[in-house]
Amino acid sequence: MFGQLPPSIRTALPGPVSARWVEVLAQRECPSLTARRARREERSGAKHDPIVWAEARGSNVRDADGNVFVDLTAGFSVAVAGHAHPAITGAVQQQVAVLPHALGDVHPSIPKL
Repeated sequence: MFGQLPPSIRTALPGPVSARWVEVLAQRECPSLTARRARREERSGAKHDPIVWAEARGSNVRDADGNVFVDLTAGFSVAVAGHAHPAITGAVQQQVAVLPHALGDVHPSIPKL
């Protein structure tokens, strides 16, 4: 069941679909980020383009090429409960129906307070 799977790598990383998305990203992101990735490759010989995430559930992330990873980024507090946790998804859906954004520091919202 996706969300509780071990890693399953089907392509080189990044895969061909991720690589195409990274090209789209390079056309739109700050040029210094694209240049920084190119310099890393020149210096180390290793390609450092990112994988492109397509979906996530529980502890798994699936990239645009269908590779499955175990997400070890729980240090980013939003992921500590697992991706698409039903209780969190439900709470977000309820809140976005009432007030999706209130400019936090400028106009605090009741849920934030």
